[in-house]
Amino acid sequence: MARKIRFRAWDVLEKRFSSLEDKYQGHYSMSLAGRFTNLQNGSGGDEYVVQEFADVVDSDGKDVYEGDIVKFTPAGCSNPLGYAEIVWESNLNAVKSPQWCLRFVSPNIGLISDLRGKMEIVGNIFEYGFEKIKNLQKQEGNFE
Repeated sequence: MARKIRFRAWDVLEKRFSSLEDKYQGHYSMSLAGRFTNLQNGSGGDEYVVQEFADVVDSDGKDVYEGDIVKFTPAGCSNPLGYAEIVWESNLNAVKSPQWCLRFVSPNIGLISDLRGKMEIVGNIFEYGFEKIKNLQKQEGNFE
């Protein structure tokens, strides 16, 4: 099965996501080098952070992108493992090729490359940040 390649871009100034597929499709472009540009006003470069679709959907059917924060329950388990950020990891180990991974808030867990399981998007790294997610995890108190 072919992998879906899609992108979104976080607009640093407006603090919102833009997409090449949304209703403003004719106003944005992305170069092969990953530079996202707003053709209407000429903004781009450091004003946007480009993120790739991870080729997976969460339990509600929402597309999961790099930088999303998810509550993750591994396949075959009934209890969540914790909160993690979706990241592209190119240095996971010498044997495996680069792949999508979960980088957990808890340092006891670290990186997991097996995305099979239940994911619930709770936010993204720009709107939430790791500190807010750590506090949420402490409040729930049922992880680790």
